[in-house]
Amino acid sequence: MGSGAGNAKPGAKHYRGTPHEIRRCLNSVVRQSYGNLEQIVASDGTEEPAAREIVERFNDRRITYQPTKIHPGDWGNGVRQEVVSKFANGKYLVFLDDDNIIFPTYLEKC
Repeated sequence: MGSGAGNAKPGAKHYRGTPHEIRRCLNSVVRQSYGNLEQIVASDGTEEPAAREIVERFNDRRITYQPTKIHPGDWGNGVRQEVVSKFANGKYLVFLDDDNIIFPTYLEKC
């Protein structure tokens, strides 16, 4: 990816964890040395206002929130990854949980 071959799409899946966890995860993504990315936060089922609010507070066009409306309620990783994949426009996908953080050069070195 470091050669600019395509953009990366990290997808953070929100597990109704603490706001601190998802905020920390998103901070690690926006601090990437590889800037051609889009972060999609997918909830598990119904709309999660707390997750949407955290995404909106970042005020970064690269970060979007997407609830998994087609499969409401606790379907797990597969459904969240399906949702992220559906909305992703990039060549590469990186899946993160809301309690994950990545080093600043992670996407650049992939």
